[in-house]
Amino acid sequence: MPQPVESHEIRRRPWPILLAVVLAFALVNADCVLSQRYLAQDGSYFFLIILRGHGYAMWDRARDYANWLTQLPAVTLIHDFGCRDVKLIGLAFGAALFFLPLAGVPLAWWAARRAPRHFLLYPLLSYAILFLDSGYFIISEAHIAAALFWPMLYLLLFSERLTVLRSGLLIAMAAAAVRSYETYLFLSWPLLFCAWRRGRASWAERRYGQWLTCSVASLLYLLAVAVALKATIIPRHAGRRADFAVSLIAHFFYPAVVFSLAALALVFLMLFRPEWSRAERRVKLAICAGGIVVPLLPVLGFVVPGLQVLSRVQALYVPLLLGLLAIALSSGFDVLSERARRLEWELLMVTALVCAVAAVFQWGTTLQWNRFRCDLLAELRPPRGVVAHEEIAQRRGKMAWFVDAQFEQSMGCFLPTLSVTLSALNLGRVATIIDAPRDTSWKPIDPRNAEEYVNVGDYVPVRVLPK
Repeated sequence: MPQPVESHEIRRRPWPILLAVVLAFALVNADCVLSQRYLAQDGSYFFLIILRGHGYAMWDRARDYANWLTQLPAVTLIHDFGCRDVKLIGLAFGAALFFLPLAGVPLAWWAARRAPRHFLLYPLLSYAILFLDSGYFIISEAHIAAALFWPMLYLLLFSERLTVLRSGLLIAMAAAAVRSYETYLFLSWPLLFCAWRRGRASWAERRYGQWLTCSVASLLYLLAVAVALKATIIPRHAGRRADFAVSLIAHFFYPAVVFSLAALALVFLMLFRPEWSRAERRVKLAICAGGIVVPLLPVLGFVVPGLQVLSRVQALYVPLLLGLLAIALSSGFDVLSERARRLEWELLMVTALVCAVAAVFQWGTTLQWNRFRCDLLAELRPPRGVVAHEEIAQRRGKMAWFVDAQFEQSMGCFLPTLSVTLSALNLGRVATIIDAPRDTSWKPIDPRNAEEYVNVGDYVPVRVLPK
């Protein structure tokens, strides 16, 4: 007779699902890079600055290190290797933007490889929520800030010994976090607590090298708080605080955010309220229904990139909440820890659902982006110099691709930079630039001032004759 299989072994089998999920995210991100989605929103302006200056696009000191990380591959190709292949440079820039946030997940898994398996879920769930709700705004430094958080937290929580490699990695990431994003005004505190607790234990055990690592990391976390606090009190743009307050409220009306927050709430309910009532079962059914509806939104044209921009505020509270949960589960609360181990399969299913929704949603968004990109390239292909936005809007109609209320891809003001970069990447020359709408209060470049983009001639011919 066959021997009975232990329930623990049965539950081990589904864990390769996590690897499949990461592979799915990698494929979606690769499609985003090949589709040049890194040019969306502010991306075209950043890329143009890199091309024309042969260097970094540093615009906010509080976020310099995050920008340095994402722009390093492209700038290295241009500056150190003398590369002038604009397509290769674009691939390097896009790959860094889309894959560095994802890289935080396997790095956190490596740090927690000896921890109970359910700890692998929290960084993946954090990434999936941020990718679902703000992945279209991938140029935001908030994605890098969140990716740095999880490996640092897990190195402090789960490394039996902080070796030279782990210590160096922890300090390097802590230094990068100092000027990554203002969210470290809050994200630094759980890290500081873990570093202080581990440093105190190391001193008691006379592990002075480990104590020194925790002390240096703690100082860097305090410095990150100071930098973020200064950037919050004295922002680069006067309206940034108001923008944050609006984003914090408005993003709750985004269907994708509602779904992700329901899934996040479900995780906490499962751990803190194990006995399910009828109402809680209905929450499960509602989340499953949302898992069907939300991925269909991009296919139906309801992407609304502006809401993806607003939803970047989730980089503040999603890693914070899940990080605090991980700290609580690893801190000796036996009942809570045992409950998490017992519910590993259920937690995995919730995480896998969010990951599937995020991957399908952003894949659908890429389909819409490609439609927009093809339409825009059709307008840029004939050499016409600088073309007024209103001229094309009148010819195409008020609900044209660039003024569509359901899919405002260009943010209007970025039409000139998007025209230059898309032309350079796809047409091999820059001969037509679509100007921003007349009522635009700010635009990154004046297309009638050739000095602002003429350096792109180092890569492709630039023949723009203003009308």
